[in-house]
Amino acid sequence: MIEWVVLAIVVLATITIGIEPEEEAKSELEVSRLTGTVILSTRSSMDALGFDGFETDALATLDLESHPVFSEGCGDCSSTPRGVKVSGSVVITDLIDDIGRLGRVEAQLSITYLREYQADDFIVREWLVVDWEAGDASYEIDLVIEHDPPRWIPNDRYVAAFVDVDGGKESRSGPWIMVESLIGGTLDARGCLPGNFFCDESSQSDISLTASFVEARTPTQVQHPAAWQQMAGTFDDGQTPTELASMRELLRLGEEVEDTNPWCPVTGDEVLAAQAWEVSSSGGPVFSPLRTWLDAIGLPSSSFTPGGGTWTEAEFDGWECASLLDENGALSLGISLR
Repeated sequence: MIEWVVLAIVVLATITIGIEPEEEAKSELEVSRLTGTVILSTRSSMDALGFDGFETDALATLDLESHPVFSEGCGDCSSTPRGVKVSGSVVITDLIDDIGRLGRVEAQLSITYLREYQADDFIVREWLVVDWEAGDASYEIDLVIEHDPPRWIPNDRYVAAFVDVDGGKESRSGPWIMVESLIGGTLDARGCLPGNFFCDESSQSDISLTASFVEARTPTQVQHPAAWQQMAGTFDDGQTPTELASMRELLRLGEEVEDTNPWCPVTGDEVLAAQAWEVSSSGGPVFSPLRTWLDAIGLPSSSFTPGGGTWTEAEFDGWECASLLDENGALSLGISLR
């Protein structure tokens, strides 16, 4: 996803890998565990995890559990948000720095993804919280997407993304992905990371995963992500926040805007710096991080097409947030990094 950040790019995609079960089992089975490996073969996948000073091709070994969840505490939701939480260990080996030293990192990953539905197949809001615990390289990402009009999710969207082949299904477009048929409650998936132009069905796969399925379980409650609100005041200090500059580069930005009113998660922290830019209403990118991989195992994927409006960024002590406001000043997209 949002090809924004980090592990949400390498691991979220990975975590949502797999394939929806056969037609007759769709409503009865769900992913319970995901194990396997990811070769961080691209520069962007290494940089996203904070390994910008290391050579590519480090190996990430995953052991993650998945549970259905719902949240309470959303003050303006018309329905109870529900989704999935994936958590577990990620061990990264074969880390080689610029002078040839070999390293290893053991991390804990937690990803919570929630949707607010207007009806069974229309989504009005999405939340994503990624917590990456890896010592000095730890961080937390909070993302919220508002859909106006609501985003339609057809029940057969998975069918259009893959084509039947001997022994399973293969992706129609994007990175090459092969998913073997569900046998004995497990499903195997292998394929390529986006951006690795040397990876295909005839080469070594970047990603090799096994998804385990169980009968659908009762969702458990999780804490709802922090509410977002518009910051009061004028923040014209001549400084430009830097931590989310990569997101800024993905948008079609215009002139700077003098009146800066950023949206951020509710805290009592003081704004240290802020800046805003106009956003073109046409020709912008579609944010759909690793959607083919996410579609592959039946865990939810996200897609967002920014329209015109204003992009704002704000810097606090130890964290930053950014938001895309539509032409009426309403929040469309928000992301914070701390």
